[in-house]
Amino acid sequence: MADAKIVLDQLPDDLQQEVVDFAEFLLAKARTRKATSPTLDSTGAASAAEQGEGPWASLLSSLGQFSDDYMVERCQPGQEAREAM
Repeated sequence: MADAKIVLDQLPDDLQQEVVDFAEFLLAKARTRKATSPTLDSTGAASAAEQGEGPWASLLSSLGQFSDDYMVERCQPGQEAREAM
């Protein structure tokens, strides 16, 4: 885990935030997936996406190894003001 922190610290600040946001998204998705059972299709087999097949399968399957407090204490810049759309 320390290696990931070193690499993250070497990234530009804006990219660090993108990586952190994506990691939080994946963790939330993994928690949601863990709380629900796979949906069965009409043949009774779980879909490939639900089984975790595909290029992201190893990443998604590893998310359960992170504790809930992973990256809680991180330096995070304040939100920037945005123009109204």
